[in-house]
Amino acid sequence: MFTKRQLIIAVCVTILIALFAFFLFPYLITQKSWAWTFNDDTGVIGDTIGGIVGPIVGFIGAVLTFLAFFIQYQANKIQINALKEQKESSKQSDRQNKILQIENNFFELLKIHRENVKEMDYRRNEGRNVIVKILNEFYEVLEDVQKANIIRENKLDEQDLANVSYLIMFFGVDESVQDTLENRFFQHYGNLSDKILEIIKELRKKQSPISQDKYYYNGHQSRLGHYFRHFFRTVNFIHEDEILNQAEKEKYIKLLRTQLSTHEQVLFFFNSISDLGLPWELGTNVLPENKLITKYHLIRNVPLGFMYGFNPKRYYPKIELENDFEIRL
Repeated sequence: MFTKRQLIIAVCVTILIALFAFFLFPYLITQKSWAWTFNDDTGVIGDTIGGIVGPIVGFIGAVLTFLAFFIQYQANKIQINALKEQKESSKQSDRQNKILQIENNFFELLKIHRENVKEMDYRRNEGRNVIVKILNEFYEVLEDVQKANIIRENKLDEQDLANVSYLIMFFGVDESVQDTLENRFFQHYGNLSDKILEIIKELRKKQSPISQDKYYYNGHQSRLGHYFRHFFRTVNFIHEDEILNQAEKEKYIKLLRTQLSTHEQVLFFFNSISDLGLPWELGTNVLPENKLITKYHLIRNVPLGFMYGFNPKRYYPKIELENDFEIRL
């Protein structure tokens, strides 16, 4: 765009050209200035000068007209760019407001997650100690299922061992949940479910350390069901958001992952390879872009020594583990 100084120079040059055309130029050609002497020769001089100066004046007019249009074009261009910048700034501001709202909702969900853990109470254990107690019970059930040889005799694999053990730990061995377990085991293992129910009958014989508890394995459906539903909802809240880019999503979910203790991540792993946790990734209907455990490395901080011989990479080969070696405890 022309600056104010450039416009002044252009006007001055135009005036000088005009003065040259009307006064100095006629004098140079005729050695007579018709601007000061009026006689019979001025008509001839005027005709001569008119034929020469006319095109010059027309050219000057055309130049000035072009300058006027060009200045207007530059002004319009600046105005359009200003509107674009204003619109882009408005978009950025709108996005920042939406991100702020997402962040507020996320931290509210994170707060609820912490409260869920803090409010856990089980056999004189509170908070994260409950998770440790539940995980130990799972390992105890897993050992009993292993000893029954039902997995080896029927050529089942370690995921079946984890699934059977986790479902027993989750629902408990009370008669009130037997139909639930029987249906689940029958759908997955057919007639083998009868042998699994025999294991459950044996587990009922184990004495509870608390007198008011009917069985040692009372189940944790009320605790873990709510805990994992909320955890899944929080991850999906970020994952399915259309405003955040992938780097921003990973940042928020990493923050959520850091809230999990080692025992929580181990328990979460066993939940994810059981029938109850298949929607996280291993379910047949889960799309590649929705494989949340691998996508966000949700069990990244688990030392393999906590896994009772299970290796997460068998189920999640692309996941990055912080300690990709086994620690024997």
